Amino acid sequence: MTEIRQHELATLQKTVKFFEALLAASRDGILITNDAATILLANQSFCSIIGCSPGDVIETSLFDWLNVFEEDPVSSWLNLLKEAGGIGAWKNIEFQLMTGARPQFFSVNASSLALESSEEQGVSISIWRDITSRKKAETALEEANVRLEQRIVERTEELRLERDNFANLLKAMEDGVCIITQQHDIQFVNYALEKDFGPWQGRKCYEYFHNRQEPCSWCKHDQVFAGETVHWTWYSEKNDKTFDLIDTPMTSQNGSTWQLKISRDVTERIKSAQEKKQITNKLIKAQKMEVVGLMAGGVAHDLNNILSGIVGYPELILMNLPGDSELRKPIEAIHESGQRAAAVVADLLTVARGAASTREVHNLNSLILEYLNSPECAKLKSQHQNVIFRHQLEATQPNILCSTVHIKKCFMTLVTNAAEAIGGDGTVVVATSNQHIDVAASVDRNIEQGNYVVLDIRDTGPGISHTDLEHIFEPFYSKKIMGRSGTGLGLTVVWNTIKDHSGRIFVESDEQGTCFQLCFPISEQEVIDHIENDKTAKLTSSNEHILVVDDEPQLRDIASQILQTIGYKVDSVCSGELAIKFVKDTPVDLIVIDMLMEPGINGYQTYKEILKLYPGQNAIIASGFSESDDVKAALKLGVGKFIKKPYSMDQLGRAVREVLDN
Repeated sequence: MTEIRQHELATLQKTVKFFEALLAASRDGILITNDAATILLANQSFCSIIGCSPGDVIETSLFDWLNVFEEDPVSSWLNLLKEAGGIGAWKNIEFQLMTGARPQFFSVNASSLALESSEEQGVSISIWRDITSRKKAETALEEANVRLEQRIVERTEELRLERDNFANLLKAMEDGVCIITQQHDIQFVNYALEKDFGPWQGRKCYEYFHNRQEPCSWCKHDQVFAGETVHWTWYSEKNDKTFDLIDTPMTSQNGSTWQLKISRDVTERIKSAQEKKQITNKLIKAQKMEVVGLMAGGVAHDLNNILSGIVGYPELILMNLPGDSELRKPIEAIHESGQRAAAVVADLLTVARGAASTREVHNLNSLILEYLNSPECAKLKSQHQNVIFRHQLEATQPNILCSTVHIKKCFMTLVTNAAEAIGGDGTVVVATSNQHIDVAASVDRNIEQGNYVVLDIRDTGPGISHTDLEHIFEPFYSKKIMGRSGTGLGLTVVWNTIKDHSGRIFVESDEQGTCFQLCFPISEQEVIDHIENDKTAKLTSSNEHILVVDDEPQLRDIASQILQTIGYKVDSVCSGELAIKFVKDTPVDLIVIDMLMEPGINGYQTYKEILKLYPGQNAIIASGFSESDDVKAALKLGVGKFIKKPYSMDQLGRAVREVLDN
């Protein structure tokens, strides 16, 4: 028995040493107490918590050492033990204790012990672990979570505002925005684009934009998904608009590549640019025509003075030449050439703008019929026997304010050109109608708003090429043989004449033919009936006295010879100053005054001074230029007639007779 007891004692001692070593090695505090919280055993780790040695705490109250943050620490402790339940059952509680100057957190696991000694009942063991660091970490984590949640709330609101702002921006944008997948599915369309093309949900881009059932051959889709940004222009037949497009790749939320399409409606910009170009071209053309006109006017004046001798002298020679003279034919040829040259100069004067002098109200339908029944038109028809000439004069308000000479010249030029353009079988149609030009048409066709008489001259020829169409109204631009079938001034004269009459001319041409459309403002005045002068009447004289005033000796001589041949008494002077001096001493029945005389005063000034001497003095103004402001002023003062150089004997004789008789 003794050996057994010794063995048991040795085993117990060994166990005690193991237990003591366990207590010493534990980093957690280990404490054994009774129900009264008296400390029965405490390891070094627990003593380190309360700042003492193990010998100091045995048989002392736990609460003598601890400053627990509870009003009744004993009750908390006892409650912990009660909740622990039976032996082997563990319960956990966390305490915040003051150990020294700083609080610490501990996790305490407690359980009842079963002891063989009946003297120590209600004994409990508790394991104390310092969780201050963990608590700090938990607190920091909780604070971080609070901050994170607050930031999430704030960021969510920021994102909502950004989303709303982005949505409002996309809605307010005038540019269109569209997002398309690689499979051509539309993912997004903003308001501007939807307004142009309608609902887009569930549609392919080629269906939505082009009404197609398959991808477009011109699409930049493949280039964009190859990583390129493409800038191009596209015209939409769907809504008749032109768009400036930028197609670029973008990354979607799931990381795949999409196509971002940004479009800008440039229809008006392109239209404005085209209109600006057209206006610029028209301005350049008008300036060119004006420069040419000024040049032509100056040349025409000098040529008319020169031609006066070529037209006048042959006429005087022919009057005194025997009918069988060998010289008659060449002199007649000289006279005819002079007249043809004078006609060309008349065209130059029209180019100079201002040639359409005397204007009266005429019925356009009647003027057309006069031309179509004229010898000139009959000759044209005989030259183009395979061409049918038709007229459709349907204008019910045909009155216009015009110069009949120049308007008839326009008819002759356009009808002649139409017949020559056909070159074989075909038709020339001359038609009139009335048309009201409203605001829209006024802007579109660059013509004043109002009511017009419209003259159409159409042919069934091969048409005019686009290149030629740009230049047909320019002087000397002609496809005809110069000097044989044209002077190169025909359409230039037409253009200037229509412009002088406050009208507009339009040309449409294709392979089916050409149509020249002339628009004249309607005149509300009535046509004045004129009694035609008897062209066969004799140019007789009652021996009236006439003074010729001209700075050109040749022109003075021609006028004097013509008037003397008719039977007038004629004197001549070379300046306005000499004319005033002459009539002071010798009154005359009529004065023929040149308008432009250098040096010295002109015809208007001369007549104005003579009126001071003889109010109502009969006079005729002659000029190689068109009807200028000074000519109009002279006519207003009382000059009876304006006659343009070069004039024939018949023209001068009739003008003199008309002024003297009236």
